[in-house]
Amino acid sequence: MIRISLTTVATVAALIAVGEPMYPPFASANTVKGALCELMVLDPPSPSEDFACDFADQQGNAFINSARGSFNFPLDEQGKTYRKQDFGEFFRFVVDGKYALTVYPSGEMPEEPGGF
Repeated sequence: MIRISLTTVATVAALIAVGEPMYPPFASANTVKGALCELMVLDPPSPSEDFACDFADQQGNAFINSARGSFNFPLDEQGKTYRKQDFGEFFRFVVDGKYALTVYPSGEMPEEPGGF
């Protein structure tokens, strides 16, 4: 009886170890290393600032990390605290009256970004 219980416990432990995690780690998101970010402060207006960044999109939640800082744009806040614009080759996150952050996943600005 004890031998069967130990075998069952070992089998269950092995299945848990090789199964998918319940909450996947950040690295499992669609992460782009070496993207290009462009930050434009809107109030007070200032010249845009370009810097390297890492961009991740996990289930609609956007995360941007760089030496300049971190930016988080939760899906449930879209349309409330920020607007997301998808231009195909790049994304723009606008926090009205504060700043606009544009992310170029390719690491380069397109010839004519358009939009804004």
